[in-house]
Amino acid sequence: MNTYLLTSIGAVLLLASLGIGITALIYSLKTRDYSKTTNQNINQSLSNIPQCRQGSPGAQGPAGLTGPQGPPGGTYQYRGILRNLEYTDLVTDRFFNNSPPYLTKQNYATSQLWTIDSKNFLQNQYKGCVSANPTTGQISMDTCDPSVNPENNKSWTYTAEGQLRLMNTNKCLSVMNQTPAMGTKAIQNGAEPMNLSVKTLPIFSLTNCADSNNIPANLRWSFL
Repeated sequence: MNTYLLTSIGAVLLLASLGIGITALIYSLKTRDYSKTTNQNINQSLSNIPQCRQGSPGAQGPAGLTGPQGPPGGTYQYRGILRNLEYTDLVTDRFFNNSPPYLTKQNYATSQLWTIDSKNFLQNQYKGCVSANPTTGQISMDTCDPSVNPENNKSWTYTAEGQLRLMNTNKCLSVMNQTPAMGTKAIQNGAEPMNLSVKTLPIFSLTNCADSNNIPANLRWSFL
């Protein structure tokens, strides 16, 4: 085979390979242009979709069933365990009878929980309210009904300094070590009342209120 023939065959093969490469290049460019056009069309279509908007609320449905009645409410000014600042390790309790309240160790009985309600009554959770006769100075546990024993005052003001003042008087609640009257019994948290007439205890008493700048500890009270 002569040189001319070999040269001719090589030229043909070169041209054929160039043709294939050009065809592949054109196809690639067309495919790229098509993808670009397709993406542009999709983006344009998405941009033309209207935004979602909240519609107007529908008609209100019927009311549901009425639930069970809740516990009775009430208003009060102060509530909790009542301490005298001279006896910070003791709390206020009431006797089984109508004797004046006294101070004792805390036992979490209902008789050791006190409230000054919206009527200014100093009320015990077990029962009764603290009552005082401003003339005789006698203190007792009484019914909370103001029409019963009207000569006694049942309204108290808890001052900013911690004094419990008998309303419309200059008398305040204090404590004094006394021996309970014969037969006086303590409430034993639901158990049989215990006789306390043989013990000396800090018991409620009524005395003159102190000047706000010089209040002794036995005239100061706190609700906890």
